[in-house]
Amino acid sequence: MGGFGDQVWLMQTNELDEKTRTFINPIDGSIEKREIPEMQGKLLLGSFGEWLVLADEETDECFLLNLSSQSKIDLPPISEPFESLGECNLSSSPTSPDCTIIFVGVGGIFLLFCNVYCEEWTKMTIGYTTHGRARNVVCKGKLYIPRVVDIIIIDVASLFTSNVEITKIYTPRCEIDSAYIHYLVESCGDLYVVSAILATENSVLHYVQIHRLVFSEDEDLEWVQSIREGALLLGENNVALLCPDGCGLEHDCIYYVSKCHDGGRLYKISLIDQTISFTLIPTNTFMWVVPTRLQSTKHEKSMPCSLVDPSADAQLVAQEEDKSTNDIYRSWADLPVELVESFSKYLSLNEFRRLPVVCKQWRSLSNPIRDAKVWLMYCPKWGDNHDICDFFDPLEGQKYTAKIKQRICHDQTRLRFSKDGWVLVSIGSYALVLLNPFTEDIIFLPIVGFQYCKIAFSSVPTSPDCVVIKILGPYEGEWVSFGMCRLRDDEWCHMKFNNNPPFYACCCPPVFFQGEFYCLGNTGGLGVFNPDKKTWRVLDKPRPIHLQQPEMGTEYCYLMESRGELISIFRGIATPYVRVFKLDQSKMDWVKLNDLGDVAIFVAGITSFAKISADRRCKNKIHFPRLHDGCNNGKGEFYCMKRQKYTPNFNNVKAPYNCVWLEPKLDGHERNPI
Repeated sequence: MGGFGDQVWLMQTNELDEKTRTFINPIDGSIEKREIPEMQGKLLLGSFGEWLVLADEETDECFLLNLSSQSKIDLPPISEPFESLGECNLSSSPTSPDCTIIFVGVGGIFLLFCNVYCEEWTKMTIGYTTHGRARNVVCKGKLYIPRVVDIIIIDVASLFTSNVEITKIYTPRCEIDSAYIHYLVESCGDLYVVSAILATENSVLHYVQIHRLVFSEDEDLEWVQSIREGALLLGENNVALLCPDGCGLEHDCIYYVSKCHDGGRLYKISLIDQTISFTLIPTNTFMWVVPTRLQSTKHEKSMPCSLVDPSADAQLVAQEEDKSTNDIYRSWADLPVELVESFSKYLSLNEFRRLPVVCKQWRSLSNPIRDAKVWLMYCPKWGDNHDICDFFDPLEGQKYTAKIKQRICHDQTRLRFSKDGWVLVSIGSYALVLLNPFTEDIIFLPIVGFQYCKIAFSSVPTSPDCVVIKILGPYEGEWVSFGMCRLRDDEWCHMKFNNNPPFYACCCPPVFFQGEFYCLGNTGGLGVFNPDKKTWRVLDKPRPIHLQQPEMGTEYCYLMESRGELISIFRGIATPYVRVFKLDQSKMDWVKLNDLGDVAIFVAGITSFAKISADRRCKNKIHFPRLHDGCNNGKGEFYCMKRQKYTPNFNNVKAPYNCVWLEPKLDGHERNPI
């Protein structure tokens, strides 16, 4: 296969009767058709690098095929119905005499396996059901089968004995607000568990969590933030690359193939800057095909890596400090302003605010805090010694880096909600804090008693009336559970309500409006929680925007308050439409808006808000938390209501997956106008 040995390919798997196979170059998206006679009329059951597992449905013939050399290894005929066969795994390269081919039956009820030299397959019942979309792997002689809450571990060598060894470990805890899939990948003797977190209402990739198995007597999983020089390829099969740069892919990235309502998506998740981007590919089933030389061949320990080494600017500052430790007095005004600006990026926001009062010469320092109108706050990496946050101004296209001095930085720290300059932050699975990154004020909340899908607070946390609520409920909407606490409370108050008929809530957070929390349904209905009376009701009005329940995965939904009115937005996935509505409170009906006037809207999955703006770059537009390198002058993405158009196109852009829109709030109740 000419050129195959030089790069990674995505191969379409469901072209049973075609003379040619479709290959996609994941680097540039180009599509090639290649004729492979040995695959014509054959069913593709699995792959191992450049080796394919093929079968003939009519003759039950089964064999291994090497795409590069075209060499073939015959396997025993398969008598089991092919539709009952699930994931296929190879314990090692087919050229190894110890290679074992293992099928995990659909649902995980049985295993079907044989050695490359066996004359027949062996079927064994294991008595465990599995998640239908899980991806299995063999590592260090053991088969790992992920399920929703645990991973089944089977010793491969013991399959050929009378005493099969089966154990299990628990999978990483993921948030209940999202659907998720666990992918297992072996790399240089390391086993990674990659949890793809999907938005419940649209199956779009939200973010990823990565753990690595610690091989010990008490096998356990540890959180990691980096895969160093390698890359992981996920989809119908999972592959680890040792040197992705050699084939045009980027290191410390995850490439993930998934289906969505706008077609197939090839995601690139950068672990360096914690961003997600994607390109559209044909809506088919694709499998990774990887040359052997590109696969992991040596053991590289992957540890949570530091954010960045000190820059030349920081080293220059250190040199200046060393020179200053002498007996000669030097004024702060003697430091060049350029040098001060170079080290100011390593200060916290609160420290940065104090710089201009040190001396008259420093008053000319640019002040992004003073000048910013809206920020997209995101965290490239948080963990041990990772206390850096980035603040992006979508109008100016400028990024500012600042330290968070409070001891909340953790590798499992995530931004959850923002309002009035405060950010609600989760640390691990149970801790919640309220943080003001401008003043460095912090408020610790009671330990979370149960998982939640949405969370919000009512007002400035320094107010005695501030209340925090968390919401949990199934997508089917049969019930909803609330947790509530005020800042003076020592624990959460929990309550559960049944919905009859069901209320299908969107994933967007509730909005505190006229003393109550309003929740948007995905048909346009509203549910209301009263924190004082601790009651929940689903309103008869407004009438649904959609006459029927929309198909899951077709829309993004947002709710916000503007000038004392509720605004809802419905944005299509497969087709890029945007529909904006205002609630007419006199008639309790949604009224469609074609123009926002002097209002600018900033939307994201966890926080959305509207602001009055006189800036033509901002008003009458809907802004999204996406970043651009080299296009749109580096500014953010937005949808123009007047032109009814995205600028730039929303494909091939980077979206931070630990981010929140933030309204700058410096003192008291002050807000920066736009």
